Amino acid sequence: LITHDLLDEYTSAYTLSETPFTLWTQGVSCHYTTYGLPHTFMSDDTFHSVWFTFVSLQGYSCPGNCPLWGPSPADTIWDGITLAFNQSTSSHP
Repeated sequence: LITHDLLDEYTSAYTLSETPFTLWTQGVSCHYTTYGLPHTFMSDDTFHSVWFTFVSLQGYSCPGNCPLWGPSPADTIWDGITLAFNQSTSSHP
């Protein structure tokens, strides 16, 4: 089951501590095992796809405008290390 809360939890982990997908899904998998849940958590690849779709639907974007390039630069780098989106991957013009 994929819930809004679960995806928000990863977003918080990612934005506050740059938690990679693999480590986060391993942590959730450990919770499933610890609590004896009958199913396993989804694969890294599946979670990766689900989370990026969620972010796209939520309209998650970089706040503000670039003083040089305006509100829609061709490329944006959010923290300089872990996340960069090219304009071609965005559903927004």
